[in-house]
Amino acid sequence: MAAIFVATLATRAPHYTVTIDVAPDPLLASAPPLDNSDWAQVFNPTWVQPTRATDNQSGLLVRSQNCTYTDDGCPYCAGPGQKASWLTWVPLDGDTAGGQPKVRSRVDADAAVFGPFDCESDPDCADIWGAEDPRLTYDPETELYYLLYNANGGRSGGGWKVSLRVATTADPRRRDGWTRYPALIDNAKSGSVVWRPAGPHYLIWGCARTLQVAPSIGRSLLRWDFNRTKPLLSTRAASWDSQFVESAMPPLELSTGDLLFFYDSLGVWNATGEKGFQPGWAVLSGSDPTQVIQRAETPPMPWRLPWERGDPPWRCNVPLVTNLGGGHALGADRFRLYFGGADAATGTAVATVVVS
Repeated sequence: MAAIFVATLATRAPHYTVTIDVAPDPLLASAPPLDNSDWAQVFNPTWVQPTRATDNQSGLLVRSQNCTYTDDGCPYCAGPGQKASWLTWVPLDGDTAGGQPKVRSRVDADAAVFGPFDCESDPDCADIWGAEDPRLTYDPETELYYLLYNANGGRSGGGWKVSLRVATTADPRRRDGWTRYPALIDNAKSGSVVWRPAGPHYLIWGCARTLQVAPSIGRSLLRWDFNRTKPLLSTRAASWDSQFVESAMPPLELSTGDLLFFYDSLGVWNATGEKGFQPGWAVLSGSDPTQVIQRAETPPMPWRLPWERGDPPWRCNVPLVTNLGGGHALGADRFRLYFGGADAATGTAVATVVVS
């Protein structure tokens, strides 16, 4: 009898190419070229998925502050009261249709839906300096939105009081209806949820040399098994992400089932030695989001536009900052992204992923 040989062919992992096209003008800014916000600083947006609870209206929750701009430079806005970070509801038109989205109406003081509302009566409240860097995830199982944010408690004993926290609501357009929970992690910041249709979800968090990832306990988005924490990715020497890496928006699912994850970072980004805050991307395994398949080798969003840099006539709060906070699928491995420019304005871009 002839021998039968069975050969197993190794499957080659897909290679991903990511290009990002930034819209030439911002969506939201207080600067005169646009001037559609009563808030001086409007940045760090996170996308609100349309649901029945929002009357199928999509939009953004935008970190908003009121510090005065001067001719002396960027104000680096921070503090209590109007200087604190409030989250404002900004309805959008056209964002789910594939075209260029637009802000529906002017963003005024009444647009604030989340922030240190109770801090006047409780000076020790966790976010007296505001709710920063929001990341929003909708959970169809509980029909709730889960907001991860950095609670800034201001300065204490020469340092910062900061914690990674979560709040839930059925309708993020409203000021009432939010449920706040105790700190997920004290002395930590910046988290995003990897929502999965089955099995555990995952939490990616950190603003440090290394990002961490941990699974949920059951299907809960409030309880996490930090005893099973793993490192996800770290800074790289002589790179634009050499100083720290920070968890940005929740990952986006690709046609292959893998996940496109953006992180924010700090480092030298050009040959002149100029430092800035800039995003990077990584592709995580769809079957095991604790595994990094591929990572960007060059900065995907170098500053090219005046409003991204905070150059006149646009305004600058913190120079050279591009922070991604939210996004959604457009189809065919194209994704709409929302980000802050110079910590002063909110812009949008389209990421296109080619798989080979």
